[in-house]
Amino acid sequence: MAPLSGKPPALDGWTREGDRWIRHVLLGDRKRGGWSNQLAYKLSVPADYDPRSRRKYATVVHLHGYGGPKFPTNDPEGLGGVFGQLWKKQEDPIIGIFPQWDGSAWGSPDSSRKLIEILNHEKTQLRIDPDRVYLTGQSMGGYGSYFIAQHYPGVFAAVAPISGSWAPFGPEKRTSVPRDLSKWRHLPYWAAHGMKDTKVAPFANHQATVDALREGGVHVRFTAYPSGGHHVKQIHYANQKFFDWLLAQKRGTPHNYELSVDAGGGAGILGFFEPGTTRRMTARAPDREKREVFTGWTCVAGSSIKDTTTNALGSRGRFSNARALTTTFTMPAGDVIVRANYEAR
Repeated sequence: MAPLSGKPPALDGWTREGDRWIRHVLLGDRKRGGWSNQLAYKLSVPADYDPRSRRKYATVVHLHGYGGPKFPTNDPEGLGGVFGQLWKKQEDPIIGIFPQWDGSAWGSPDSSRKLIEILNHEKTQLRIDPDRVYLTGQSMGGYGSYFIAQHYPGVFAAVAPISGSWAPFGPEKRTSVPRDLSKWRHLPYWAAHGMKDTKVAPFANHQATVDALREGGVHVRFTAYPSGGHHVKQIHYANQKFFDWLLAQKRGTPHNYELSVDAGGGAGILGFFEPGTTRRMTARAPDREKREVFTGWTCVAGSSIKDTTTNALGSRGRFSNARALTTTFTMPAGDVIVRANYEAR
């Protein structure tokens, strides 16, 4: 889709900022459809966004931390910048929604309702794909991501809480994750935390949250940054694989799991796919000078992302012919690493 010249129709009041259109929606704004919001927020759409097209856009709702409220009205990128820059560069363009905290902690029933009202309103104004809405946040926003998804488990396609947990925790360090997690088993999470965060939002609490979710059958990827403190969002949001995973998830469908392939030249992530998806792959030809022979394909459950601990939900996938250089592989319900094997003879 070619970039539009000038301001697209239906985007009155928007400001062109480089590669995005930015709009401030202030508290009580009644300019759009007579709707009066109770949370100020910012919107960001790609510069080539065209409301006249039939295209539906993936949308990320980002919740700032305690130190991020009251974004300046003279800095349209001020709040969006905390989400990093990589989200703007995806081949699959993303709409961003950045609500401003009103003093009621993210995830309270009141703030959750207000955020969902914003989302529901913007679904009528922008070309948002309702099946590809994602929720993420750092610190207070990380806690809020868990709680808003707790209140509205059917709204989002995936949740990515950073430096938070499903709190509060009691004296025995037990999380308040519900015992019955059947309402959230359809919802994939990718959580992240710095292991050196021991005071602001203790890493141990987030680990306990992840453990409880996994025990209840919820799919969670958990990135633990060994040298990271409280503020690891810049690291996490700068990982292209995070966006690959996020944008692969779709509400109402099975989770998309990681498929990494080493076809004889080093492992790399091929993509994220639903269980039952079949992918064709070809191993490199054996090196005759080294008297090398191809001995077949193998796969193991796990992830090739070194700083990620994944849950062991997966079983091994199926090859149509594990002895053939070119074969097809059927994805299991879990992350897998597939390797082509060689021997010198």
